Amino acid sequence: MEAARQEEAQDVVVVVVPLPAQSHLAQLHHFSLLLCGRPGLSVPCPTPAHVRRFRAPGRPAVRSLSASSRRVVVVHDPLASFAAVEAAALHNAESYTFQCLPALFQLVFDRPSAADELSDRGLALPPLDGIVTEKFGAFAKRHMGENTASAGTLLNTCRPFEDEFIDLLAREPKLRDRKIFTIGPLTELDAFVAHITR
Repeated sequence: MEAARQEEAQDVVVVVVPLPAQSHLAQLHHFSLLLCGRPGLSVPCPTPAHVRRFRAPGRPAVRSLSASSRRVVVVHDPLASFAAVEAAALHNAESYTFQCLPALFQLVFDRPSAADELSDRGLALPPLDGIVTEKFGAFAKRHMGENTASAGTLLNTCRPFEDEFIDLLAREPKLRDRKIFTIGPLTELDAFVAHITR
């Protein structure tokens, strides 16, 4: 029974696609290390070379994995949403957006009016312009806008921390019909423990 389950799991390949040169890379790397600690999953390590392959003509890396695997799961940074488009083009692939920031931040970033609603309920939040520059905010919204092909979202949080905000985020139009998983918070300690125990 266990051997059959492991054989089936070996047919699943997980590809993690970060956006290089930004802080989200650390959380995706930690997530990859945790996955590597699970038996039967093949997880290529995230590097900028993987991202270049996604944008290259033909997308040979993921197409090759798709041809040789029963299922391909692409986990990508929200700013690398082109990976979701690539996964949607393959019959045996699906993608999930990895949100490394708290659900509360994501809620307010996606819909700034949510900050006013939360303020009316007694939660005062600093304005986003003190956290995210206007230029980066425009860049992020432009790249996140491509993300209509993702099957779901992985949130780097947990219900004891952000229960109410996770529920509010799940009701947002762009996430309403998608799967949402809380998988965190991922920390450097989690990645270290996964690395030394394999």
